[in-house]
Amino acid sequence: MKKILTIISLFILCFVLTFCAIKQELQMEFPQEIQSVFYQKNIEKSTIQFYIEFQIPLAKTIHLKKVYFHNQQAVIEAITTNKFVAHFTANSKKVDLILDSDSTKEYANKPPVITKSKFELKSNEAVLEYQINKKTNYFKITNVIERVVR
Repeated sequence: MKKILTIISLFILCFVLTFCAIKQELQMEFPQEIQSVFYQKNIEKSTIQFYIEFQIPLAKTIHLKKVYFHNQQAVIEAITTNKFVAHFTANSKKVDLILDSDSTKEYANKPPVITKSKFELKSNEAVLEYQINKKTNYFKITNVIERVVR
């Protein structure tokens, strides 16, 4: 009985420690002041441009890597030294489905691929992945607004 309790407790301990290691640590403050964060939708091209603007040029020790937004991720590109953009594209691939009253004829239909996001985010939140001195950090951005293009 003692061996069984020891095995069960070790299993639970390993399970808990495994999930603690997977969780990403979000930083509370970004090392540099952010002026604005917004996104713009382009309906014709079905893309979203995500912009980050800083008060002063980004420090040489900070390297922006990715943005996680609307259950997608995109690489960040520099426009200027204090303005950056990430491009998100919608999956516009249309799949023909076979619909029939005989369900055996629908066998060739492929199930949709659902990818789970790395972070649990609201629609107006994003996570910025960046590196300082080769150490990866994550910063949660709240109140991301949409700017309408005119």
